[in-house]
Amino acid sequence: MRRAVIDTHCLVASVGPRSPFRALYDLFAAEAFEWVISNEILTEYDEILTRRYSPLTAAAVLNILAFAPNTHRQEAYYKW
Repeated sequence: MRRAVIDTHCLVASVGPRSPFRALYDLFAAEAFEWVISNEILTEYDEILTRRYSPLTAAAVLNILAFAPNTHRQEAYYKW
């Protein structure tokens, strides 16, 4: 299965049910790929989703990502 690190702006664009970019979310839900996350990525997702939508929506999206069977956790071994 392919793995992908998704940019925050791509995630935000795919959340809306009528978004033209909803295919990203739908492919993830269909387990077409593994979504790679780390604690840093989740923190950024939370910050931007809360700013754009609401804390409730941000929590729902993060909960889906945290517990989906096709989510892969990978922490960085080093920092630039």
